[in-house]
Amino acid sequence: MAYALGIDVSRWQGEMKWDVAKAAGAKFSFIRAGSITATAGELYSDYQFERNSSIAPNFLPVGYYWFFRPEHNSILQAEYFCNLIEGKGAKLPAVLDVESNDQNVSEFIYRLRVKLALEYIESRTGRTPIVYTRASVWNPWLGAEIWMQKYPLWVAHYTEIYPQPYIPYAWIDWKFWQWSADKPPNMRGAEFGADSPSIDINYYNGDDSAFEAYVGWPPLPQPPPMEIPMFEGEFDVQQISQRTIVGDNMQEVIIPADEGWVVQYLGMTTNVTSKIDRARLEIEPSGKMAFIVNKSATIEPKTWYPHNAVYNLLPGSKIRMKYYCPVEGAYATLRYYVRKIKLV
Repeated sequence: MAYALGIDVSRWQGEMKWDVAKAAGAKFSFIRAGSITATAGELYSDYQFERNSSIAPNFLPVGYYWFFRPEHNSILQAEYFCNLIEGKGAKLPAVLDVESNDQNVSEFIYRLRVKLALEYIESRTGRTPIVYTRASVWNPWLGAEIWMQKYPLWVAHYTEIYPQPYIPYAWIDWKFWQWSADKPPNMRGAEFGADSPSIDINYYNGDDSAFEAYVGWPPLPQPPPMEIPMFEGEFDVQQISQRTIVGDNMQEVIIPADEGWVVQYLGMTTNVTSKIDRARLEIEPSGKMAFIVNKSATIEPKTWYPHNAVYNLLPGSKIRMKYYCPVEGAYATLRYYVRKIKLV
């Protein structure tokens, strides 16, 4: 099976040339965000993190990982990690790198602190984090429990002999595989744009198309242009976009309105090359659903479907767009215009 190829980097690769990494065939990269010192317990960011996180997302889908030390407070580590990566354009879930036990922390404490860190990261990022580890670390120090299977596995196993990596007991499959370590005989750093002669090379458990579907890459295209309607008053133009899944989809936005705000122009558009069916717009001004648009006919792609009317808004009013999509990976955009008027 052909696997999507990726890399992972840290300060050891120096100043990465991300255009070179992309040209060499890398489809993704994991970037080290930071760690905590083993003895003093000082939290720190990788000194290439700011540079990598500002440049790499322009070339590749990226994710960030934290080198976890079980001898220190797991919540403090997870919080620092989440603060570092917030707003850094990650397309891949956050990663907890579990491969250290310098102080011989007991299996119970190790397992508990890993679980707490993962739960905190998930609560902060809104995505299930990935666990990076290897069987030689995980099996003796953390064992196997049911809750572990929730977290996708990025496994380290440096071999080209076996068609599959050796994975820890807690999992039955892997999501990513670090199959080549950053040490000789792997000397491909320059090939992938690293200052160092070495670099870690990884696989995604699927081909390039499967990976693109998993990560939502390339980025969403810009929605088709639309003329702003000419109305009197002050307008706030808003839009939300999302990739579709096969089946029923919904987008919802809460408008931070106060008294005197109204919706006067709203609608939707899509880029799907087939069609979107059963699309409708709804508004919830005060806890009751007021039906706005019901299009039982199909909606053609790249066509703007407006609905021009006036609806009063209260603080916390919601606009919802619901639709059925027969394909995955399209996007649909809800745009709305709100105007503040003087109540008489």
